Amino acid sequence: MGHDSRGRPHVELLEVPCHEDPRGLLAPLNFDALPFAPRRVFVVSGVPAGTVRGRHAHRSQTQALLCPAGSIEVELKAACRASSVLLDRPGLVLVIHPGVWSAQTFIAADTVEMVLASGSFDPSDYLREQ
Repeated sequence: MGHDSRGRPHVELLEVPCHEDPRGLLAPLNFDALPFAPRRVFVVSGVPAGTVRGRHAHRSQTQALLCPAGSIEVELKAACRASSVLLDRPGLVLVIHPGVWSAQTFIAADTVEMVLASGSFDPSDYLREQ
């Protein structure tokens, strides 16, 4: 597993164009903009502020994390490197490649996390150790 140009574990931070007017904000994500084909989507909500979720890596799956509401601090670790990314607006998409350990801290109680995954749920794909 490699690192990006900033020395972060193998992740990609994408920014999708958002369209805002008096009616609200629209943040469309075309799947062909992702470096993988999503096969599963899930949403995490109702998480108390300060709660940490995740705390694992995947052996073979790639995931894209989005935060349509609220904010999430994502801690990333791989190959003795560590960094963090703040997801605090709907247009940010954090792509986490296989082998990168991550933990998500939900900053506010109204935070919503949406995850796009490259495969179906598979407990054997999880790596719990950092």
